[in-house]
Amino acid sequence: MPIQKVPTLSPDEIDLLLEFIARDHLMIDTLEVRHRDGLDFHEVGVASLKSALLAAFDAGRRADRRQASRRRTNFGPVTPAARAVFVPSVMM
Repeated sequence: MPIQKVPTLSPDEIDLLLEFIARDHLMIDTLEVRHRDGLDFHEVGVASLKSALLAAFDAGRRADRRQASRRRTNFGPVTPAARAVFVPSVMM
């Protein structure tokens, strides 16, 4: 059986996702470099930063679940090793 590539987000889709997270959680209008300190550097509260990081982590987790679902559909059940979930050792 030939191995099928699992589709992933394109670079443009990743950029759109990151821009959305930056706008929604950090109140940053664009991630484009504008070569001016007043436009390229931002003060961000730790609560907003944590929220943005969690949103990015969750987006990655959802993308992995979609890929795992496609692997199950295309190649049978996922092995227990493939189901392993990364759990950060950070206490919140």
